Amino acid sequence: MAERQNQTQPPTDLCDVDQRVLDALIESMSPGQSPPHRLATDVAKQGLDDEAVDRVEPMARLLDTVGQAPVDDPPADLVANTMQAVADANQRKRFGHQIQTLAAGPSLSFRWRELITVAAVLMIGVSLLWPVMNRFRVDARQARCGRNLANAGMAFGKYGADHNGQMPRGAVSAGDHWWRVGEQQDDKHPVRSNSANLYLLIRQKYAHPTVFNCPTNPFVIQSAGRQHHDWPTHRAISYSYQNQFRQKPARIDRHLTQDQTILADRNPLFSIAIHRRTGKLALMRTPMPFESPSQNHLDNGGNPLGHNTLATSGQVTWSTSPIQGNGDNIWMLGDTKRYNGNEVPAGTDDVFLVP
Repeated sequence: MAERQNQTQPPTDLCDVDQRVLDALIESMSPGQSPPHRLATDVAKQGLDDEAVDRVEPMARLLDTVGQAPVDDPPADLVANTMQAVADANQRKRFGHQIQTLAAGPSLSFRWRELITVAAVLMIGVSLLWPVMNRFRVDARQARCGRNLANAGMAFGKYGADHNGQMPRGAVSAGDHWWRVGEQQDDKHPVRSNSANLYLLIRQKYAHPTVFNCPTNPFVIQSAGRQHHDWPTHRAISYSYQNQFRQKPARIDRHLTQDQTILADRNPLFSIAIHRRTGKLALMRTPMPFESPSQNHLDNGGNPLGHNTLATSGQVTWSTSPIQGNGDNIWMLGDTKRYNGNEVPAGTDDVFLVP
């Protein structure tokens, strides 16, 4: 018996006649009219058949009982509690969705075709930007090299002001070899290389060693000791200086009458190496064209782009050829083709930059 009471009773549907009577009574009531009155009953009978008219009165009396049971007033916070319950239910739903997403783990929502497309776009972008980036690096090194020569020009000016307008020059012997970089000095050869003349700017504190470091040279020095009179090796030298192994000292104030190149990126025609047979330093002339720029600044293909030059006026110029406006080649001595390493300029107007 208890089992039958606990069973859920299925809903009972009205028959067709009662359903039509109920609909007619509800439609005949005025808004807010409850329970229905006699007027509503009379109106509801209109349009119904005899069977349905007989049911109007009983149905109306049944509806009279609606609303007679006492009903408590709803609590004041009913709306607030209802909205809070809805918000809590939505929050639990969102949390449940997040937990399911985390439990499922990351998913690969792309296909291999899309991955290959993205990779191709990246490769094309890199291929387009790489030459531009390389060019920026080349231009940055060129600009830094030019700033170094500009700072060297100020050091030359200070030295000339303190030494009667002369360029840096030690106790040289005219016609002596000018390429023995790093060799020890002695009484007979107080200056063994032309670079030792330029090194006077460092020894006498007119310039820091880094001023003469080209950013493309990996063998440069960062500091200098008091006992040093020259760069340690020829590879540490980044710039070629005007040959000072001449009879008369060259003057820095010569720009008052004629502007001349006194310092530039390294001369590409000459290299210094260890002789295979004797084990001593040997001067070599590389098979470079006489009109070739310096090898300090190269493009991505290893081709020389040009060189910076410093004039006696202090002006720094970028050039793609060693030929000056007067036709003089700053890498060579006149028309000389063979060199022993003791050649000197023929006159004050002949510029000859050497290691």
